[in-house]
Amino acid sequence: MRKSVVGILGPAKGRVVDHLYEAALTAAELAEILDISATAVRAQLRELSAEGLVKGQVRHDGKMGRPSEEWTLTETGFRLFQEHVPTIAANLVQHFTDTHGQQETNALLSSYIRSEMAEYEEEITAIHDPRERAKRIAELMTQNGKPTQVIETEEGLKLRHRHCAWADVARSNATMCSVERDELSRLLQIDFDYTTTIADGDLMCECNFKLED
Repeated sequence: MRKSVVGILGPAKGRVVDHLYEAALTAAELAEILDISATAVRAQLRELSAEGLVKGQVRHDGKMGRPSEEWTLTETGFRLFQEHVPTIAANLVQHFTDTHGQQETNALLSSYIRSEMAEYEEEITAIHDPRERAKRIAELMTQNGKPTQVIETEEGLKLRHRHCAWADVARSNATMCSVERDELSRLLQIDFDYTTTIADGDLMCECNFKLED
């Protein structure tokens, strides 16, 4: 667990926020992960919600029955982790742009993303099921500073990440997001586009994949 969050919130609520940093979760999922009662989790979520750090929202998973309520960090909640975001990257990219020009910067960022995706490709070569490929890519993206979640829907998959170490760079340069989208589409062999992006001011980057039967 991140020590700075524990110092601010205490161990109990700190553990809840720490897991919500990685993915949106229901109270039942948090209770299972933390090995405590759902009642205790809901009490912590109520306190965190009153403090403006988390919020509940309906989980649209395409399944029949009453939809679940999942919890995620608010903008204020994500700011608790701001010190872990390497903002020096944005300053470095801006300096490179100032000295070498936008075209060279675009080429540099494109090369970086493609090299990152090439590593992912090696990891998923032997995985043929598109769902399992997406889940493995999500694990690798999480390890690289983009906590990513795969959600199964009625039509296919939803890929979502709520925090990105490169957010500051992406806000000033759309190249990273567009190249990442093209590379993910190639690896998963599915055309898609992001429905929301952190770079555009949303709280998450999210896209939907429609899988053929």
